[in-house]
Amino acid sequence: MTQQLALAPGLYAQPTPVGAFRAAEAAEADAVTHLLRVLLLHPTTPALDADTLAGWFGCTPDDALRIVQHAQEEGLVEGQPQPRTVSGGSLEQVMPHLLPALSSDGRALLVDAQGFVAGAAGFAPEAAEALAALSADLGILHERHRRHFGTSVGLPTSAWALVDGAGNSQVGFWPLHIGEERFVLSVVGIPRLHQQAFTDLIWVLMLRYGAPATPSTPAATDTRPSDLLQGAHP
Repeated sequence: MTQQLALAPGLYAQPTPVGAFRAAEAAEADAVTHLLRVLLLHPTTPALDADTLAGWFGCTPDDALRIVQHAQEEGLVEGQPQPRTVSGGSLEQVMPHLLPALSSDGRALLVDAQGFVAGAAGFAPEAAEALAALSADLGILHERHRRHFGTSVGLPTSAWALVDGAGNSQVGFWPLHIGEERFVLSVVGIPRLHQQAFTDLIWVLMLRYGAPATPSTPAATDTRPSDLLQGAHP
């Protein structure tokens, strides 16, 4: 029998760190990526309903819920019982609080397509400038070749690295696509992207360089993430 889906009540949707990376990994967007990007265009995590979701995709409510189900099954989106609002302020104010958490050494750098440093943590000015130039060049190289990685090359990857003689990464580079803008996130040491700080980084960038969206912000109390959907068999 066909499973009937419904949104769990009292939850507020946000991408997981993996979902935030999916939203920014490539310029192209499938339905799941579109969902993640729309969520990141809300300054406060929204409470969802099926009709609103249907409007986002231009489809029926049932089909929209299937998209949420697919995103949930891949661990890309979760429901929080309490709404969250991303930190405000300029990039210069926000980046120093987010970037150190993304590296085991506290050293990370965000560079735009022109090599301008949008945020840096843990670098002397000269080192930041040199790494910014390298990051921008790698961003150009990535754009030139990325369409071949998952097809003819057979390497489904979106990151680059400088490695030592044993093949261990010393610096990682993650190209990011935010609206019409391109960035490269560079991390020295062990990357720590699987945490809220990375979601917040993509969230801040999406709000600045994407289109505005209207949030929904009722109150709640619990703090544990949950599944957004609940299923029932008639």
